[in-house]
Amino acid sequence: EASEKKKEKTKKTKKNRKKDGAPGPRRALQGCSLTGDLWSSPSGTTNHGNSDGWCYSELDQDVGCTESPRDCWETCLYYYGDDLVAIDWNDDGTCYCQNDCECMSDVGDDETYLITRDSRVGALPHECDDGVVTLYEDKSRGAG
Repeated sequence: EASEKKKEKTKKTKKNRKKDGAPGPRRALQGCSLTGDLWSSPSGTTNHGNSDGWCYSELDQDVGCTESPRDCWETCLYYYGDDLVAIDWNDDGTCYCQNDCECMSDVGDDETYLITRDSRVGALPHECDDGVVTLYEDKSRGAG
């Protein structure tokens, strides 16, 4: 039974998050225009920029393409309201909403921008164990 559970799990890493799997600079997702505004953030939030990784949470909801990290925050705020804790925005426009910030994954990834809610994240938490978060396949990015 333990081995079956292990098979059901997958590792979620930067590799799984890339849609095209190619290293280096990525282009915007088809039909997604990017504004180039990477550093602004709404009132009550902190834009940590890139390379700090992204906040792990059980939600980890991909809401599609947005033009910037700020637009990602606004989109996630629309869907999750006060439950929104953080967003991670990939430089191809992919936007993920997080309802917690248990640990940091993919620290050092310069393709992912992070915005956190000041009232919920005073300081970024520790890096996730071994830089990897295990999730059930139906929750993981890149599974399918």
